[in-house]
Amino acid sequence: MNRRTSSRPVIFPAAAPALLLFFVFAAAPLTPTAGAAQDVQHLRQSAWAEVDERSGTLTALSGQLWRLAETALREHESADALTGYLAQEGFAVERGVAGMPTAFVARWGSGGPVIGILA
Repeated sequence: MNRRTSSRPVIFPAAAPALLLFFVFAAAPLTPTAGAAQDVQHLRQSAWAEVDERSGTLTALSGQLWRLAETALREHESADALTGYLAQEGFAVERGVAGMPTAFVARWGSGGPVIGILA
């Protein structure tokens, strides 16, 4: 099922903890339909299932970022790890945003919700 629906940018600094990605994947399916309590409960369960399914990969990615421990504006390997993961998950990744080699924008789908993270 296609849960990522935004065509607007999701912006990640290269050294952002992978835990933030949990929120991207968990929040995307939480758009209630007509406010129905059953729908909301089902969507929450779906979100948690997505988090559980991806937890091993995202925990490994987070560990990789911590091991790299790159400093600000020099997080080239961290940017490669994050953009590689996002591209593998189907995001269109634009690297070198705003003239910064380690900055990137990741886009997926169309419509809403739109989620942006900058840390």
